[in-house]
Amino acid sequence: DVVFVGGGPVALWTAIQTKLQAPQANIVILEKYAEYQRIHNLFIKASSLNSSCQSPLLNEVVQSLKNCRTISTKELEHSLVVLAEKIGVVIQRKIEIKDPKKDLQPFSNAKVIVGADGAHSIM
Repeated sequence: DVVFVGGGPVALWTAIQTKLQAPQANIVILEKYAEYQRIHNLFIKASSLNSSCQSPLLNEVVQSLKNCRTISTKELEHSLVVLAEKIGVVIQRKIEIKDPKKDLQPFSNAKVIVGADGAHSIM
């Protein structure tokens, strides 16, 4: 139903929110790397973690993030991957989209394709 191209924290957070709002939806994240690449730290503004989705699993992650002043992007990505997989978001790694029309053909029935592949997006 929904395909995310890119598997960083923004895509993961959005995919989680989408799955919680529409639990029956099939959601896939396509990530070109086997492991998340960024290692910088983020400053977290607690209000940016507000969500209309009510889920004990999400609330647990949000509380742990609200208790941090900073977090490494790698740690954030890991927490979100664990949550995404627990709620049924499928993450496919080592999938690089070079030609969206050709490479996304297996997902031609998707209702929505979200380009979350970063600053140098080809989507």
